[in-house]
Amino acid sequence: MKIGFSDQEYARRIESIKQRIQEHHLDGALVLDPYNVFYLGLYYHPGKRPVILYIHKDGTVIAVAPSMEAYGARKVKHFAEVYAY
Repeated sequence: MKIGFSDQEYARRIESIKQRIQEHHLDGALVLDPYNVFYLGLYYHPGKRPVILYIHKDGTVIAVAPSMEAYGARKVKHFAEVYAY
């Protein structure tokens, strides 16, 4: 059973953010808010340890997550890299 939205929906969301990044001539964007992290595909219980997503202007998504969340983050297909702390 798959939890969340389709891979196509996540790709659409990331593409939308990528376009905004490019429109504003930025190198990328940091996503810190737990609701926005969830919007981009990672369900986790927000607490004292944040999960950070970086979306590069080319659409590559990198996650930085606490060790406890890294296992789940590594299952998200559209995260190019997951770094645990």
